[in-house]
Amino acid sequence: MTHNIDTIFGNDWPEVRSIYAARLSTGLTAFASTPPTQSEWNASHLFVGRLVARVDGTVRGLAVLTPAADT
Repeated sequence: MTHNIDTIFGNDWPEVRSIYAARLSTGLTAFASTPPTQSEWNASHLFVGRLVARVDGTVRGLAVLTPAADT
């Protein structure tokens, strides 16, 4: 079994969306109830710090950064 941390690529979107949707379904991680489109997701997350965990080439987890207000 091979484990890698890698940058998110455009072709990872179906797996990223699936993981994001699973988190939303818990009701514990966000106010949204359905996952955004890829363009909406891209607009709300920074382009740096987008990582996926791959196990044998399949995306199994992700970590992304979102902008925060400077208060």
